[in-house]
Amino acid sequence: HPMGKEGSNEEAMAKVSARFERIVSAPKFKQCIVSYSRFSAWLWHGNCTKV
Repeated sequence: HPMGKEGSNEEAMAKVSARFERIVSAPKFKQCIVSYSRFSAWLWHGNCTKV
């Protein structure tokens, strides 16, 4: 496991990217603003109904 910043950044970006792909391919994506976590999904819940 590389301890360098680049290594961990790449790993983090890969995880974010994978999560983003799942969100974008989810049916609710068309109704909601993109959410990166359950917390932000909750934050934006008011914007999900009329988009």
